[in-house]
Amino acid sequence: MDSADKMVVCECGDMVMVFNFHPTTSYTGYKEA
Repeated sequence: MDSADKMVVCECGDMVMVFNFHPTTSYTGYKEA
């Protein structure tokens, strides 16, 4: 969870799920740590 960007990244097997909860900003090229 990145509380400043309001994003959650989850990994389940070979899938990566990214959820953006920021009300006004969309991110591209976001790097998963």
